[in-house]
Amino acid sequence: AWAAGNGGTVLRTTDGGTTWTPVTSPSGIDGVYNIEGVSESTAIACLYAASNARLYRTTDGGTSWTQVYQNTDAAALSAWKTAAKASGLVTPARSRRRMRIA
Repeated sequence: AWAAGNGGTVLRTTDGGTTWTPVTSPSGIDGVYNIEGVSESTAIACLYAASNARLYRTTDGGTSWTQVYQNTDAAALSAWKTAAKASGLVTPARSRRRMRIA
């Protein structure tokens, strides 16, 4: 499971939540809107900075992150969520628009 908080905090547990390990988030990030674990090692995160919003993916438990999308509106991903863990589908909460993050 994965969790996120203020200031770009990202945490991960591999023991059902008994212990949580801090994970390094991408640099230049002010906060995390949402993070969704696809597996123990893979997650998709909706992050924001002062002037833009970004989607990142990790496949190695958070050791490294790859930016897969950016929008110049910092609030653009505030209501987005991952809808299908296996496919990496990301959707806005109140829209039919979709983005696939493979």
